[in-house]
Amino acid sequence: MQTDAELKTYEGTLQHVVYTNEQNHWSVARLKVSDSDRSLTIVGIIPGLQPGEQLRVTGREVIHGRFGPQFQVESFQPIVPTTEDGIRRYLASGVLSGMGKVLAERIVEAFGIDTLRVIDETPQRLLEIEGIGRKKLKKILKSWGAGRAARETLVFLRGHGFGPVLAARVYEQYGARAVTIAREQPYRLARDVAGVGFVIADRMARSLGVAEDDPDRLAAGLRHVLAAQVQEGHVAYPWASLVEQGVRLLGVDPLLVDAALAELERDRQVRVEAAGEPHERLVYLPHLHAAEVEVAERLAALARGRSVLGARIHEFLPGVRTAAGISLTEEQLDAVQLALSHRVSVITGGPGVGKTTIVRAIVSVCRRMGLRVELAAPTGRAAKRLTEATGMGARTIHRLLEFDPGTGSFARGPGRPLDAELVLIDETSMVDLLLARDLLAALPPTAGLVLIGDADQLPSVGPGRVLGDLLDSGVFQSCRLVRVFRQQEGGKIIENAHRINRGELPETSHTDEADFYLVQREDPAAILALVEELVTKRIPRRFGLRPDRDIQVLTPMYRGVVGADNLNARLQALINPGESVLVRGSLALRPGDRVMQLVNDYEKGVFNGDVGTVVRILEGDRITVEIDGAPVEYEAADLDDLTLAYAVTVHKAQGSEYPAVVVPLTATHWPLLQRNLLYTAVTRGKKLVVLVGERRALERAVRNDRIRTRHGRLLARLREAANRPPGGGAG
Repeated sequence: MQTDAELKTYEGTLQHVVYTNEQNHWSVARLKVSDSDRSLTIVGIIPGLQPGEQLRVTGREVIHGRFGPQFQVESFQPIVPTTEDGIRRYLASGVLSGMGKVLAERIVEAFGIDTLRVIDETPQRLLEIEGIGRKKLKKILKSWGAGRAARETLVFLRGHGFGPVLAARVYEQYGARAVTIAREQPYRLARDVAGVGFVIADRMARSLGVAEDDPDRLAAGLRHVLAAQVQEGHVAYPWASLVEQGVRLLGVDPLLVDAALAELERDRQVRVEAAGEPHERLVYLPHLHAAEVEVAERLAALARGRSVLGARIHEFLPGVRTAAGISLTEEQLDAVQLALSHRVSVITGGPGVGKTTIVRAIVSVCRRMGLRVELAAPTGRAAKRLTEATGMGARTIHRLLEFDPGTGSFARGPGRPLDAELVLIDETSMVDLLLARDLLAALPPTAGLVLIGDADQLPSVGPGRVLGDLLDSGVFQSCRLVRVFRQQEGGKIIENAHRINRGELPETSHTDEADFYLVQREDPAAILALVEELVTKRIPRRFGLRPDRDIQVLTPMYRGVVGADNLNARLQALINPGESVLVRGSLALRPGDRVMQLVNDYEKGVFNGDVGTVVRILEGDRITVEIDGAPVEYEAADLDDLTLAYAVTVHKAQGSEYPAVVVPLTATHWPLLQRNLLYTAVTRGKKLVVLVGERRALERAVRNDRIRTRHGRLLARLREAANRPPGGGAG
């Protein structure tokens, strides 16, 4: 999309509304420019459009790759007609429900140029007009108020720095009360409306005269800081650190922030508990505190029960070694026996150690015994691999629990548990605290639970480190597999993954059959240039892989020369060049672009981390993305949920596998260079891994085995719950 950078303003009459989205008010319309023969196609968020009305629009002229010249509206203002003829045409245009040409003529004849003031200030006088009764008056005033409220909201919020999409969300949330709520309770928007957040609400509040030390501001700021720490994976956060960060954000005296946090505790907007360190207190959002307690209690209760097989396991174990053509080592046989002999068991290990073989053996034994088994994984990609490996249908955990988008909750739970005697979860390292809570709540009281995953990978994107805490607690039966089986002759990917995990530098071989390379460059610009060449030329030419589908760049962070944001812009220009036909903020899309879903969307059936290809861009900034072979439709308001995916962060790649991965490593990533991050990146590659960058960055990542602390008390609660007598309560 080509854009004229010059800001322009036009006035004119709305001729025709081509398209409007009722949810976010994104519209396409034709505007006849005043005192000119020119007509414009105007596009943007413009609520309440009606043919015949007068508008003043400000924006930029663009050339859309598919739809041609358009005027992209950044702000608008209705022009109130000032002549009787103008008012008559305005009312007859359909701006008011139930108002036609005849009725408009009668009203203007009665009230003249005061007509609009009468509708605004003394609408009961419309009852004087023939054809208007109380029922019709109510209908007229409802449409008059709705259109005016939507526009007032947009104009008011745009004046306070809200983008059009965000302003439309605020109106959708509050309706006609939007401006009143924004003026009187600005920080409420940060809690209620997705995407607003504290910073935007605070900017508006301060411009409205809210004092720096206003209690609502202090409370909102602290909630924002605590929520930001949850986004970083913490379940709770130390009181002192929370106050310190609150002071930095709010710019007020620490005593005020400390007092505000104490007030939040008194109002039960946060929960506070003593932590392991002397005098340290952990601050929780209430729902996370409740989830942590519930997970610990449910796991402890589950572990106390008898195995689903009990003594019968010995009837079937002799045949496990050769069950369904599966050959097991002693180590693997022990893992199968462990899983079937205990109500809760954990099997962990790196790539190539036979976790999939063990899953197949467990499923085989359960089938022979006639047990009802459910297999699930956190992502669709992981569930698909589990299905392929076992020959038994596996689902995402959300589908297993029957998530209902209408209610935002799971149909499966304590009142309607899963119909299973054994539930097996793969890729458990990706399961966060809240998903663990929902899964455990849906388990039947007598079912067994087998958790399988690689504890050395990065922890879940969401709060907590559930798999790590279960293993570290020592409470549950667990097995760590160490013997490597799956390794192609001469291949290095799995071997180097285990070397990295042991704190050893990877070994490389540059033979024609090699699958693991390390190419050194000492400057971020040189690293960027080489990544571009590898993805677009060298790897496709030598290995026959497609840049748009088979090669994934994995990087530690979003920002910087070799961060995901810059890499995506550069690789998009090389892999899928041409004029962008859809521009939304920093997102510029063309058909053929590779994109990633950033949040779970249960209505669409797409989840955080799903990757697809843009196949169509439609009028109204609507697009179709093909994900796992199925078309998914996105409205304009949904585009914030997408990002380009030629390069993604290592965190976002969890649970995925790619034919080839390219990993840039630079000292500018220093804070994030950790062993588990590099290990996770390397284990994403199936056929080829290429590390590009500075030797010292690689050494830093391999040697830095310090796991970033995730604050919370699940580990302690698991031990406490296990040591508590049955029926002793949570304490």
